[in-house]
Amino acid sequence: MNSEKSRSDAVFHSGVLEAQARYGNQERARRIIEAMPSFSELDDEQITFIEALPFFFLATSDKQGNLQCNFKGGGPGILISQDKTTLCYPEFPGNDMMLSVGNILVNPHVGLLAISFENRRRLKINGSATIQGAMDHPLQQRWPDARLIVVIHLDQVIRNCSRRIPRMMEPNSSN
Repeated sequence: MNSEKSRSDAVFHSGVLEAQARYGNQERARRIIEAMPSFSELDDEQITFIEALPFFFLATSDKQGNLQCNFKGGGPGILISQDKTTLCYPEFPGNDMMLSVGNILVNPHVGLLAISFENRRRLKINGSATIQGAMDHPLQQRWPDARLIVVIHLDQVIRNCSRRIPRMMEPNSSN
């Protein structure tokens, strides 16, 4: 990566580097992130994984950096890839608190945790979100109850170690 920042430079700010120096292994962390096949787009296998998930977690924050982490569920297909750098999910009517949507309106930076407890796998995804009305959106037929569609343009896709993910199975699962 000649004139571009390296992946580790893009992710590891001074606080992260200090934490690695104090408590971790900077060289190992740099090797892992630099070895990822892609850093800003999803591959076909990751798209298949994400689109099969029945839920994910979404982190947003307001202008002051006050965080919200919300569960987003709705069954397999709750998160859809428009292409390798764009994800969409529906905002369904619920408690009308609109915490995620309100934060996105003032601060578009979002983080997603796509995780399967059954398969012990996860991806961390960071990007910028926009809000679109559901009416006349190409995905509106897929999610007829959605009032809004959130479109996320990916900045970072970080493969994550599965070592500490507990294996949990659905009660009706045959495995």
